[in-house]
Amino acid sequence: MNLTHRQIHRDVAYFYVGLILAFSFSGIILNHRQSWYPTEYAYESEEVTLKIPKGELTEEKVRELVAPFKLEYESHRLRENNLRVDFTGNSIMELDIKTGEGVLEARRTVPFLGHTIKLHKSTDTAWIWYSDIFGAAMI
Repeated sequence: MNLTHRQIHRDVAYFYVGLILAFSFSGIILNHRQSWYPTEYAYESEEVTLKIPKGELTEEKVRELVAPFKLEYESHRLRENNLRVDFTGNSIMELDIKTGEGVLEARRTVPFLGHTIKLHKSTDTAWIWYSDIFGAAMI
């Protein structure tokens, strides 16, 4: 089989066209991530009202607070008057500390868009090498 440079160029281009599209989409989406969060979406939402205990919200207190929801606690963070609790399995709860009102959301990764964004964020050594080779090939 005798391949010409043109045929080799064409075949390499077929290989890379998928990555070109994925990088293009994810780059545009990341540029507009302040307008909407493209990685995941809420598919189930429930309004909640909890009695927030007085004093410092330690991990133990937060675990007790969310225990009735039967979700596996992962972590929490406080920002000003808001408490965000992350659960294993992509569920989150966001509460206003003053009122105790908030929302419990179950989330899913956005098909295609959420996955292509991971291309830009990956720190896997194999992916970095592949990405570098891809960049060099594009040059």
